Amino acid sequence: MAVFLTLGCLLSSGCARYCSNRLHDFCDIFQAGAGITCENPGSGVIPPALGLHVQATEFLNLGAVHFTGSTAEMDGRGFFAGAESRTRLGFGPLQAVRVDQDYDGGHGNYYKTPETLWANRMSSRNMLWGKKPAKSLTYQYWAGNMHMGAPLMHRGWQYWENLNVELALCEPFVTHLGFSLRLGLDPSEISDFIGGIFNIDFKRDDLNAEEYRAKRRPSGAASGSE
Repeated sequence: MAVFLTLGCLLSSGCARYCSNRLHDFCDIFQAGAGITCENPGSGVIPPALGLHVQATEFLNLGAVHFTGSTAEMDGRGFFAGAESRTRLGFGPLQAVRVDQDYDGGHGNYYKTPETLWANRMSSRNMLWGKKPAKSLTYQYWAGNMHMGAPLMHRGWQYWENLNVELALCEPFVTHLGFSLRLGLDPSEISDFIGGIFNIDFKRDDLNAEEYRAKRRPSGAASGSE
């Protein structure tokens, strides 16, 4: 009887949504990604992967890095694999960012899908700080020209405490390949994860019932609508 009751709880929509939100809160603490590229007509004989950028919160950045190629990443709660081009420059709070990820040709989860109900709520008026969304893990806005600011908070203001390093290296003589690696940790998300265990969602980033239903519908993942 205890086993059946436990399974019933886990399969209920409320309990499943709770478990899903706890997993997403935990993922928000971390970032990890790796990419590979090669020489091409755009970059010539030098594979487009070079530089080092270090971030210790949005207010302290140093370095320059560029990568264009294929990437697989865990971007907090956002998972993506596909073509990507990214450039980051930083000196203190001053940053310049361009991130272009191919969401149509690549593969991503709900949080790497543009214009979902959750993404729209994170960018709604009552979630903004200034003009910055609470969380934003799709980067169409940042995909064109370089954007400069101090700070930019291109992932959203709730990730302001992020600690991150991005490294890109190329070897143009023997392998003609380039590689990228990025790792990050966001201490500001630890308390949100712990609070979420007790149903305290002070960041208001948990999926509500409507968003969770849209996430589970294959046909509604892109727009969050019927």
